[in-house]
Amino acid sequence: MCEALEELFAPRLEERRQEGIAEGISQGISRLSALIIKLLDSNRIDDVKRVTEDPAYRDALFAEFNL
Repeated sequence: MCEALEELFAPRLEERRQEGIAEGISQGISRLSALIIKLLDSNRIDDVKRVTEDPAYRDALFAEFNL
């Protein structure tokens, strides 16, 4: 019985997992884009480059800008 249920639901679970991954990627891109816009609006050009290279600094700026 378990194998039958697994065969029935496994494709849907994988599909939902892929949807979740895609949604997470989209949210991450939106968040980073918002940060870059704020940095550019503040004329913090050097910080734009640094957030692409330094995850800890990026996280600090996310907190600074409440993103």
